Amino acid sequence: MTSQYTIRFQNNTGSDSSYGFFIDPPKTTERTSTVSPFSNVWISKFIPNGGNTTITVADTFYAWVGQAPQSPGVGVTITGGQGSKVQQLGLTNTPGSSFEMEVQQNTAEFVVPNPPPSANLSSFSITTQTDFTFNDNFMLGLGQVDSNGFVVAAASVHAKPNMIYNIAPIVKFWVAQGFSVQGIIADFSAVSNQNGAIDFTSGPGVGTNTAIVTQDSTGHFSVTYQTDVKTK
Repeated sequence: MTSQYTIRFQNNTGSDSSYGFFIDPPKTTERTSTVSPFSNVWISKFIPNGGNTTITVADTFYAWVGQAPQSPGVGVTITGGQGSKVQQLGLTNTPGSSFEMEVQQNTAEFVVPNPPPSANLSSFSITTQTDFTFNDNFMLGLGQVDSNGFVVAAASVHAKPNMIYNIAPIVKFWVAQGFSVQGIIADFSAVSNQNGAIDFTSGPGVGTNTAIVTQDSTGHFSVTYQTDVKTK
């Protein structure tokens, strides 16, 4: 059953500011080798001093493919692409959803229908073909629905041809000050150093569905959790 989570954020810094919301980088493997995905700004919000915003997200994940406008790295913005809902993450005796990327008219898309499920435990997988080169800057990874209802890149990998990627997402988020562009690749160490972690998978967040996050005038983020009753 799908769960809904709410993030309520309050800016008490004394100044207007832009904030980026991120999804924790999923464990990603390239065949048997671990790779570190890029962290893309999932949602960007301008929040005046004393203002707040609310983000609602489900524990529904999406496979995503797209293309970077240049060789990907920190500061490169990735927009567009295609998302496809992950029906099942891998279980002990049940493979997770699998997807196959193809390139048509210099555009990455998913092959329809999807290949049979074959993803690793807690993962979904994306397989690439041999119809592109690394220098074409195609990207793939984890997508999530943004505030406008579009599936956008949340964590992305520079795709290699003839490769199998297994991606294992978790329900953990981050908020960081100073990110005004959705889709831009951020230095995740700079994001995590701000300590704006919102974790529904461990610690006090387990079993809850709402996080209340406040940034104060010292720049410190405080996070508390509660369970709200969802009404239909």
